[in-house]
Amino acid sequence: MSPTHQIVLEAWNAPSVLPRIALVLSRRRLTPGKLEFRVGADPDRCRIEISVACNAEAAHRLCAQLARLAELTRLDHRALAPALHAAPAAEASAA
Repeated sequence: MSPTHQIVLEAWNAPSVLPRIALVLSRRRLTPGKLEFRVGADPDRCRIEISVACNAEAAHRLCAQLARLAELTRLDHRALAPALHAAPAAEASAA
């Protein structure tokens, strides 16, 4: 199971931002678990949060490609602990 990586982007609020991010994700064949777009107090800026499940190398490459976007003003990346999908021991023994 791949760990989840959370990427937070701050960018100029331009119509081309989301399509370009979607294109980068599509080319890397990554499906975001979460993609949140918010415009803050400054209407010229937006904040985008993306969570993807992939290995560290793929996350590094994704961040490098996202960093090349012209509209981007800041990128923050961190790996999150993988979610456990196994049943608890009590439920597993009852089944």
